[in-house]
Formats: sequence, C-alpha cells, structure tokens
Amino acid sequence: MRLGRRLTGVLLALCVLGVGLLLSACGSSSSTKTLKLGYVTTATHPYGLALAEFASQVQSASGGKLKITLLPVYSGGNDINLLNDLKGGTVAMGSVSAVVWDTEGVNSFEALQMPFLITNYKLEGAVLASPIQQQMLAGTAALGLHGLAIHEGGLRKPLSAGACITTAAGFNGLKVRVPPGALITDSIAALGAAPTPLPVSDVYLALKQGTVNAMEANYGLVYTNKYYEVAKCITGNVNFWPFPTVLSINNKTWNGLSSAEQGWI
Repeated sequence: MRLGRRLTGVLLALCVLGVGLLLSACGSSSSTKTLKLGYVTTATHPYGLALAEFASQVQSASGGKLKITLLPVYSGGNDINLLNDLKGGTVAMGSVSAVVWDTEGVNSFEALQMPFLITNYKLEGAVLASPIQQQMLAGTAALGLHGLAIHEGGLRKPLSAGACITTAAGFNGLKVRVPPGALITDSIAALGAAPTPLPVSDVYLALKQGTVNAMEANYGLVYTNKYYEVAKCITGNVNFWPFPTVLSINNKTWNGLSSAEQGWI
C-alpha cells in the first residue's frame, strides 16, 4: 500500500476506548483536584484522542471535582523516561507502551508483541475484554504501580523508506527502528535486520537522513507523525503485532485517592 493515501479514516477507526492516564498531583484548589496524565504520542494520535475523551468523562463524572491535565509527547516521546518518572512518582500515572515494560523486568505484556500471534482487531479485542487483561496488568505491581487498562493503538506493519518489504528476505541488511524492548528487538534481528532503538520523537529525522531505513508502525503513527513524507511504502497486508499502551498509576497516588475519586478514574 503506497503512503499518502487516506489514512484519516483508519486513524479515526483506531480511536478505540482508552482509559489511560498519567497523573501527578498538582496545584489543586479546595474544590478541584488536578491530576496530570502523560503519554508519548501527539494529541492527534489515537492514544491522545482516546485520553482526551477519558479526561472529559472523568471531569463529567466527578462534577468538576477531579480534572485530568494531558501531557502529550511526554519527555520528547520517550517511553523509558515516562516509565521511570512513573515509578519514581515524578508523575503519578502513565500511558506507557506495552513493549517497554520488559526493560524493567515486567514480562506480563510480552504476549501482545509475540510475532504474528495477534494479527487482527477482533482477536485483540477478545483478549483485552477477557480476564487475561487483568492478569497482564497485575505485572505492574512489581514496580509499585496499579494497572488500570490496556489501551489499543494499532497493529504494526513494515514501513520502508525504500522498496516495499514484501518478503522476510526483504529485511536482510536493513536498519530498522525499534522501540526499547527485548522482544521486538529480538524479533527484528531474527528477520536479518539490524534493530536500532530510537524514541519516537527521533524517528522522522532518522528516516529522512537514512539513520534507519525501515520500522514497524501503525497507520495512526504514520499519519500523525507524517512519516509518509519520509517513507515510501507500508506493507498493508502484514500485521506483526499490536502496539497498545499500559495505563497505570503510582501506588502512592492511587492509595491517596478517596474511594469516590478512584471510582471516577
């Protein structure tokens, strides 16, 4: 599938429900508590649109007593910094890409990135609506966090700055951008490519300058970060794996909320 075609409809279709937040108690008045929510994509990405809806619903449910302030492109789009700040309490809640949790020894989300295990939205939806989601979220406790939900963000496909990647052999010798995470790094290396970890904020320039010449991406990311300007082809009929975020809150913040506030969240 050539880039530059209508990705808007796909983007909107990917704006599935999101219940994620990244909170940080900040400047609250006697009548309103304001909490910060951070995530690494732009506000127009499916994550951002879903989180904006979440913030709106929290404010409505609380009658204005609890307000969520959104922090898009957190730390320049760096998931590792976001997760570290979440653990340390610099921010109280985070929408952190599922793939990076194994860098902190949390392996409960790895099944979501097993190559070609989940290749369609119907199956992914069934997984995330099942008790499996809660089993995965329980892994966040090891880092002093309380997992809330897994937020879908789009199935990842091969994206190339050069020729379309239509066979496994097409990966041989390519420098492929990967997010930090052992499983995706190993998967890309197994295809014969050189995995190159980069935060999402550095990818556009890396593709433009040839620092990398391919990546795995979903339509929402391609559209909102304008990768269609620096890449030529996305292999639309290949789905590697889903790429959700894990929505969680620092335990100190969670335990400091009233039962009513926890209910609004």
